[in-house]
Amino acid sequence: MDLITQLGITISNLAMDWDDDNNIEIPPIDPEPYIPNNQPYGTKEEREKLLSEVMPLLEANKQIDPKSHCTLPGSTLKLHVLKEERHKMFRAQWPLEEKVKPIVKAQIAKWLENGVIERAPPGNPYNSPLFPVRKKNAQGEYSGDSRIVMDCRLVNSALDPAKSDRFPLPLISELHRKMSKHSIYTIIDLSQCFHSFEIHYSSRKFLSFTDPTTGQQYMHSKAPMGLTPLSSFVQRQLTNLFADLNDVTTNFIDDITVHTEADMETHIKYVKIVIDRLTKANLTINVAKTHLAQKSINILGFCLSEKGLAVDQPKSWHRV
Repeated sequence: MDLITQLGITISNLAMDWDDDNNIEIPPIDPEPYIPNNQPYGTKEEREKLLSEVMPLLEANKQIDPKSHCTLPGSTLKLHVLKEERHKMFRAQWPLEEKVKPIVKAQIAKWLENGVIERAPPGNPYNSPLFPVRKKNAQGEYSGDSRIVMDCRLVNSALDPAKSDRFPLPLISELHRKMSKHSIYTIIDLSQCFHSFEIHYSSRKFLSFTDPTTGQQYMHSKAPMGLTPLSSFVQRQLTNLFADLNDVTTNFIDDITVHTEADMETHIKYVKIVIDRLTKANLTINVAKTHLAQKSINILGFCLSEKGLAVDQPKSWHRV
């Protein structure tokens, strides 16, 4: 029995007919689409000039000491933890699979080597567990490798939102609109960007974990992945670093794009400036995920070129 009408519910304003004369034009599919991140811009001579000028700067960036941290003013992160929430900031390490423990051991050794962590003081009452997450390769696909991260949920829930960095992240649509005006694109990816930022000494105790293989407690001296204010904090730092290059650079957290008109000389100039500033700030570039002077790029889930914007092919569903 249909109760809709008896309940006084009606359905209206629905399209009941289709106008065949609406003259909607369906754009043709580009028979020769650009291949994102693999469509170099410029002549052979221009590419050679690009590499001859940029590669020495990338090599200099490689020499950054892994133990160093970002040197930009205000780049030390201080956590503002509510006193009434501190007693909740303990969670014991949960059991891990045996096959994960060697990965944890290797990760902790690497963190110690690079100054990412240090021993926690005796009697430290704060603790968060570690867990593995799958890593992506240079093509953005999940590999068989894992990285170890700390579960920061207890820390995040105890932070004072009024004092945490809330620098706004840019709208992706606005970034695309800004970059689509140009024709040459360089993507610069930062390696272990969050680990480049030092944690204020007074905040390190809140970022503690226990090694599940030895029982030793450590604390982060550099920022771990998963902290709520970290994305805004990094966005602020890099926005300030490239404030005078706003017309030709775009960053979404640690993804940096240099974009210029169709002039290779100008593009090389700005790529060199960006790399040089990153090196001076002790921010390491991931060369494997850096793509120089491209006609089309994969960025933030889309394929961008002078032809416009399209959904990134790896993120598109196959038709059935």
